[in-house]
Amino acid sequence: YKQPPQHFRQNGTFYPLQLPCVLHKAPSKAQCWQIDTATSADYQDWLQFLPQVVSGFPGLQQAAYQIALQEAIRQKQAFLLHDDRQIIGAMLFCQEHGSIFFLAIHPQYNRATAVQKFLQTASKQTNTAIIETTTFRQQDKADLGDRRLLLNMGFQPAELLQEFGYPTQKMKLQPLIERTRR
Repeated sequence: YKQPPQHFRQNGTFYPLQLPCVLHKAPSKAQCWQIDTATSADYQDWLQFLPQVVSGFPGLQQAAYQIALQEAIRQKQAFLLHDDRQIIGAMLFCQEHGSIFFLAIHPQYNRATAVQKFLQTASKQTNTAIIETTTFRQQDKADLGDRRLLLNMGFQPAELLQEFGYPTQKMKLQPLIERTRR
């Protein structure tokens, strides 16, 4: 959690980074996946999906996240990648600023394919020249490959940040639409 044990205890907030993962018996192929804007009917399913991907979000504060999720759903900034049975991935994306605030893929599915689908959706949804998100800093041992995946997708490292008391780094991507015009 990137803090001394005494500070961790005094802080009084604990969010487990390793929870049991529910595996699907017959995971679907990418051609069966679709992205839809989440609705209030998806809220509980989204919250049940969250523990499956929590390792990518150290410092996540459940109560604040739930409020942000409800607001994102209301503003049509919440997107679900799913097949006809289950959630495969989820993204909170602010079209106005081109910012991905939350991006998570179920560990059983091809992350690169899922992230690419979300990036295509984000590129179509925004008029900004850059799509940005944050991820683990270089050499962070808690990173299970999220940073490398973003770099492979064309994201470039930007400024170092602290989010929810955790060291992160902003990553920026020139959307595919913009890159192909040049």
